[in-house]
Amino acid sequence: MIAVKGIYQNGIVNLLDKVPFKKEVNVIVTFLPEDDKKQKKDRKGKLDLNDFNFFKSMEASRGIKGSVCDALIEERRSE
Repeated sequence: MIAVKGIYQNGIVNLLDKVPFKKEVNVIVTFLPEDDKKQKKDRKGKLDLNDFNFFKSMEASRGIKGSVCDALIEERRSE
């Protein structure tokens, strides 16, 4: 089984990734709630684990004064 993200618009599903099939295959399409898009917008400015790397983490933590652990705990409590 392969999972591929896509966008449904005007009755057409456009896949965001290439698939390895050349012949006809059965698929299951699952529509995600629109809250998923809203959550991504709400996380603007925060690190996405898919984009995480050491240099980005250094840049993101540059403005934190004190312990990174304390800043993370405080952020989680405020959410």
